Amino acid sequence: MLSVIYNLFVMPVQIVVETTFVLMNRLFHNKGIAIIGVSLIIQTLVLPLYKRADAMQEEERRKQEEMSGWVKHIRKTFKGDEKFMMLSTYYRQQNYKPYYGLKSSLSILLQIPFFLAAYNYLSHLEALNGISFLFIKDLGRPDALFNIAGFDFNVLPVAMTIINIISGIIYTRKLTVRDKVQVYGLAVIFLVLLYKSPSGLVLYWTMNNIYSLCKNVFMKLIKFKKRLCKNGVVSQKITEYTEKLDWKNIVIWELIFMTILMGAMIPLSVISSSSSEFVIGDSGPQRIIIRNVCIYAGFFLVWFPIFYMLMRERTKKIFSVVLYIICVFAMFNFMGYSFSFRQISYLFMYTEDLILPAYIYWANIGALAAIAFLLVLIIGKKSKIAGAIIKISVICMAVMCIRNCFIMNKQMESYTESREHIADENILTLSKDGENVIVFMLDRAIGTYMPYLLEENESIKEMFDGFTYYPNTLSFGKSTNFCTPALFAGYEYTPENINKRDKESLKDKQNEALKVMPVLFSENGFNVVVTDPPYAGYTWDPDLSIYDGYGNIKAYITEGAYNDVPVRNGIEDGGKTLQESNCVYYSLMKIMPVLLQNFIYNDGGYCSMIKETVTPELLASIQNNSFYDWYTVLESLPDITTIEDDNKNNFIMMQNSTTHESSILSYPDYLPLRNVDKEQVIQQMEDRSIDGRTMSMDKSVGVAHYQTFAASLREIGEWMEYLKANDVYDNTRIIIVSDHGKELGQFDSLKINSELDIQAYSPLLLVKDFNSRGFNVSDEYMTNADVPTIALKDIVDNPTNPFTNKLITNIDKYNKNMKVTTSGLYNVTTNNGNVFDTSDGAWYEVTPGDITDANDWRHCE
Repeated sequence: MLSVIYNLFVMPVQIVVETTFVLMNRLFHNKGIAIIGVSLIIQTLVLPLYKRADAMQEEERRKQEEMSGWVKHIRKTFKGDEKFMMLSTYYRQQNYKPYYGLKSSLSILLQIPFFLAAYNYLSHLEALNGISFLFIKDLGRPDALFNIAGFDFNVLPVAMTIINIISGIIYTRKLTVRDKVQVYGLAVIFLVLLYKSPSGLVLYWTMNNIYSLCKNVFMKLIKFKKRLCKNGVVSQKITEYTEKLDWKNIVIWELIFMTILMGAMIPLSVISSSSSEFVIGDSGPQRIIIRNVCIYAGFFLVWFPIFYMLMRERTKKIFSVVLYIICVFAMFNFMGYSFSFRQISYLFMYTEDLILPAYIYWANIGALAAIAFLLVLIIGKKSKIAGAIIKISVICMAVMCIRNCFIMNKQMESYTESREHIADENILTLSKDGENVIVFMLDRAIGTYMPYLLEENESIKEMFDGFTYYPNTLSFGKSTNFCTPALFAGYEYTPENINKRDKESLKDKQNEALKVMPVLFSENGFNVVVTDPPYAGYTWDPDLSIYDGYGNIKAYITEGAYNDVPVRNGIEDGGKTLQESNCVYYSLMKIMPVLLQNFIYNDGGYCSMIKETVTPELLASIQNNSFYDWYTVLESLPDITTIEDDNKNNFIMMQNSTTHESSILSYPDYLPLRNVDKEQVIQQMEDRSIDGRTMSMDKSVGVAHYQTFAASLREIGEWMEYLKANDVYDNTRIIIVSDHGKELGQFDSLKINSELDIQAYSPLLLVKDFNSRGFNVSDEYMTNADVPTIALKDIVDNPTNPFTNKLITNIDKYNKNMKVTTSGLYNVTTNNGNVFDTSDGAWYEVTPGDITDANDWRHCE
């Protein structure tokens, strides 16, 4: 409860303090100047608030003086209930309410949240530790400028108090003793509270007092003239414009609009797409939404109303019009430009750089200018319509948020259920005398990397002795939802054929595809183990209940089951802090003009110091948490494999997403060390060329994908060595395959046009048959839909799909062109009807031959 109150009343102010500090530090590269800048800017922003509060205090004092004679007379003349009744009657006659007395303490009350925000932020800001400024040796510690008889004497708090008292003398001149005691007492309280505080915090509050002193001198000694433009043309036009408006009831809807948009709608649009990815330890994503809503409710439903109530009537109307325009701008920037950005991690950090063509920036600026012009024209004439629009928008947004909350909770239920099937040790069993078949899917393992890895690391060939690498392999899309049905169940489940079965849901067809091989092998006497089947139940977290009723099929979740990273507790605590902080700024970024979004994003640091203050080792661990969940499974493969000295047959169907959760690793070992210097690694990774095809390494995302690919193959290779050493290699057929690649633009020769990069449709395919020897490369035309045919060859005669009774064969790839979709609509929580939604992309027909030949790709109308 206390955290909710803090997030409502103090955290909005703390975020303003933090944002200002970060921006000042980025501008001046000096944390002392940044603190001074924070003080000056914050005090200037709240100056109108304090001025209005002072005016209200003055009104209260005058009113008290006017009534003091009669109040004293009543208190002297009457007693008990009679005195109370007489005072109440007199106050009512004077249109005065007893709680108006709080106005005299308004300035002090306003200081409390600002003090708490500054105290909590600056006193715990690790970035100040060891930083000197002027005569201050360490902004992270008390100044201890003098040492007297072994005791440190802090000068800054004393100087702050002296300045505060001088300011109070000027401010309280001609005021009552009560007012003077209040001001001087507060100065003493701050001295006690801040005497042993970090000097950075005391510097901030000292600057506040200097600002207050200058303000009081200025206000007392100089007679302000009215605004220069009061009687000017601009002022008259504004007055004429605002007099037409009746927006008292609209402003609350505007504030609710911004609260829902920034507090809930924007973060939910990300979280509800894959809620389980935002789980850290035992904490689900609900905590992120609750905190975000509280903070933005604090901004728009607490602090904005406070400012609004202290405004004059004319200013209130101007404020409501400006806020209406901001509401429209915010929604336009959020909804209209989401397509421009990349996939985002559980830390609200993008997986790729946010670099956009210049025309998008100019188009956004032009559109916003046009919208502002039209709104100003419409609002003045159609204020009732404008009010209706904002109200309807709030209702629609609330409905969308409720829907996304429902989706999030359903996903979390699925996640919780999947955790009940978490794998333990020895889940994989292979026999020495029986037949073993392994289908190992590596999500997003890019097949075009293999030649470069073979050239770089010759031991890979020895590890994968008996394997054949098929570089000329095609996938049917660039996302898991489009590609895995065919990978696990053959050509009957290509996107084209799945769409032909338009009376059945995509969920049912995905579940069916994931069961084809396990059921066939089970019916033919094989013990079957399935791990992490992608989109089982059409949820992000596999619903293993699809295998219920098949007694010979065991299903497990391996993701995160073996992640015992030593700094795990640090990852959880630091990850939660970074995640929650970034979420607040992500909402702010998304409503901004596109030109400012990258500035606010700040390479994932946003307007926060958290990313800079954690150690590089901990930051790397936090950012790579999903990578570790999968990579540790590959590391553990020998440990979770049991070798049986019998003749039982075994079929293992595994999925692992290490290659999907790309990460910058050490060079040249490609190990996930805690102290990797990412910038140095990227510089060390040079472009590579084989047979005239160059692989670019100039971008971090390309480097990360290649390194993760190399690390994954190395760990699987170690497992191959384990199988050899335990005499179960020759009697095991192994298929290592990926569902798709990724369009990273690393190969110029693979870019057919602006929308088609063959790297995205070039999956890895490695096949080792029983008793095979040597490492081979075959240019035979293949697709990842060949996997079931290869896996079942000579084990099941004329294999038939147990659900459709159709023959499982690969003859289609020879008889007709394959259809490939370029759609990026990968989200199964939205793309989940009866047919695939591919409206954002195109379809291509690929002629059997060389998949890298642009002439073999034909755009379908």
